[in-house]
Amino acid sequence: MAELKCPECKYTIDLDIPDNMCLPFFKCSNCSKIIKAKKSCCVFCDYSNEKCPVSHLND
Repeated sequence: MAELKCPECKYTIDLDIPDNMCLPFFKCSNCSKIIKAKKSCCVFCDYSNEKCPVSHLND
């Protein structure tokens, strides 16, 4: 479980991190903006307190 924070409205939502794939975008349930990963493989790596497990496969 990770706290994903929308960079637009700062709304935070608790979401399960997929263990077999990156999540390159998500729709904020508060402001309805589509948030895209900018620096990493997924929105969890860019906008949450946890990294996705897939990002560690290349370490």
